[in-house]
Amino acid sequence: MPKVKKRTWAFAKTQSQKNKSRRVGSCLHCKQDIMSDDSFVIFATKQPAHHRCYAKETEKEQQQQKVETKLWDNLKDWNTNKKDIYL
Repeated sequence: MPKVKKRTWAFAKTQSQKNKSRRVGSCLHCKQDIMSDDSFVIFATKQPAHHRCYAKETEKEQQQQKVETKLWDNLKDWNTNKKDIYL
């Protein structure tokens, strides 16, 4: 009787999961489905988002913060100039 080669669990697991793509969820920003093959992030609220959507949203928020900072700086300068006029 020939000796039968044992099948290892690690080999079986990698072979069974090869080429399988699963749905992770819908994107927080664009509402499209995210598959496990795509690059994505999952937030602490357990909501997934595409990496590209996350990067775009973060960039928008940073630009908005820069604009707000400039507006506040201009307002502070305007207030200090106004005080100097009245003195």
